[in-house]
Amino acid sequence: MAINIGKELVETTDVDAGISVEKAQRLAKRKFKAGYIDEAKSIYQDILLKFPKCTKAAQGLREITLRETSDLRSLQEPPITQVEAIKRLYLQSEPIKAFELCEVLISQYPHSATLFNLKGALLKSLGYLDLAIEAYNICLSIRPNYAEPYYNIGIALQKQGKPIEAIEMYMKALSIKPNYAEAYNNIGNAYQEQGKLNEAKAAYTKALSIKLDFAEAHNNMGMILQKQKKLEKAIKAYTKAISFKSNSAEAYNNIGNAHKDNGSLGEAISAYTKALSIKPNYVKALHNAADLCVQLSDNVVFNTQIAKLLETNRLFNSPKLQIQQAIKAFMVADEYLVRKCLNNYDRIDQQIFGELKDNDQVFCSAYYLYLSQLIKSLNVSKTKSQLGDCVYHIGDSHCLSYAHHVIHFARTEHQILPKITFGGKAFHFANKNPNKFKAITKANFDALSNASKLLITFGEIDCRPNEGFITAARKTNKSTSSLINDTVKGYLNWFAVQNEQKNHHLQFFNVAAPVYNKSITANLNYEVAETVALFNDAMAKYSQVHRFKLIDVYSFTVSNNGFSNEIYHIDGYHLGPSALPKIASQLF
Repeated sequence: MAINIGKELVETTDVDAGISVEKAQRLAKRKFKAGYIDEAKSIYQDILLKFPKCTKAAQGLREITLRETSDLRSLQEPPITQVEAIKRLYLQSEPIKAFELCEVLISQYPHSATLFNLKGALLKSLGYLDLAIEAYNICLSIRPNYAEPYYNIGIALQKQGKPIEAIEMYMKALSIKPNYAEAYNNIGNAYQEQGKLNEAKAAYTKALSIKLDFAEAHNNMGMILQKQKKLEKAIKAYTKAISFKSNSAEAYNNIGNAHKDNGSLGEAISAYTKALSIKPNYVKALHNAADLCVQLSDNVVFNTQIAKLLETNRLFNSPKLQIQQAIKAFMVADEYLVRKCLNNYDRIDQQIFGELKDNDQVFCSAYYLYLSQLIKSLNVSKTKSQLGDCVYHIGDSHCLSYAHHVIHFARTEHQILPKITFGGKAFHFANKNPNKFKAITKANFDALSNASKLLITFGEIDCRPNEGFITAARKTNKSTSSLINDTVKGYLNWFAVQNEQKNHHLQFFNVAAPVYNKSITANLNYEVAETVALFNDAMAKYSQVHRFKLIDVYSFTVSNNGFSNEIYHIDGYHLGPSALPKIASQLF
């Protein structure tokens, strides 16, 4: 009996079969090392035909298969120098040339998984996401167990606003490459986009367990912690990111936001300064610094630093920056600059506007309309030295309504000067935790000379249908009335405490009657009207406790149905200067 092992025979009639198989295996191994691949393969196949459970022959055949696959792949792939040439063009900001070279090489190597993966990456960078995904899928048809294309498809899907589908692709990448830290990080980002903070946190934790020095994952973890109001832990996470990547402008910007939210404005400005020193045209950091610049415009401690920061970092094609500069100009009664910034904003490409986040679009649109109305009646005919003492108006956007207008009381003319806190609510002052709204308001409050005359306006935002008391009551299952009482009590108490050393003359505005909003239901409109009435009742009650004077703008703006008579409103929320005579009669 003989076993066919290619060109040689091993007799087994008088030799132990086991010994004959071992000789055959050794022969196959020698043939493989000598480069006689087909002969070695034939020997292993003959052994396995006779002895299917022979593990050494099976292992030898697997090695041959891997060698053949590797040889085939090497024929399908371009030289590494050509691949590097594509990458070099991309890094030199020549994505079109890089793509053209990639296409030329694909025509020469049509079965190159590497080239199709690169093609997908280049198409993604050029904004052709569907075509990029198509290229990645071709790559996977050539090399199914390739983790990177699955990862890249996930990125493209995230850019298309498909976080759930993106997570599926990242999971496929992880099934091939279990320790793919970048995939876990992007899964965290996809969960964060969906508001699933705990799931995002778990994904970032996994990424960091694989790659401890992963700066981006530390930064992303900080963002989760900040959203969870764990500000000190967030700052530590951002600091960790910076320790591994010292030139991370994003981490410095984020640590600035965390410091601002924590009430540490000086540290926030330092962080924004560092972010912009690394990346001078970093729009997010510019917007954040500009926000502080507007709100602390007359604060000597901070304004000089911010002004220097923005002086060399203006982006005139940024819609938000134009509106921020328009607000700042209005705060100092620079009519020419207000109009110039509003005109610049008008001319900005709508595509750039569309790239803003939704809340930034709302901010820009609302202030553009508001300032466009206010600028019509701005008239600064007298300087401060020609007037009596100024009256300072601290508040949210409503403090701009009467800015720079002159009012008469106590036989003297007074000019109203605004001190704005963007988005401030009564709730923010009632909250016991530190926050940016308190910090900004306190900085402006403390910067004024003792015994200054102050008007204070917060509360209207709390009464809106989509935020504040109505939303909070539904989330907490508490009554709107109890939430309002607790909030107003805390709000007025905070100002009373701040005033113990300053002895300012404080007068608080209540909330004007709401304009009927045709874009929401009648029931919700009446709920808003009831909320405003409850808020004003609480203001009347607790202002007496502290002996604060209350300026009533509700009684002269309300009609018989509980909504605004629309005599004094200049838009859906704000009163205009025409309300001043009614206000002046109640002052001091």
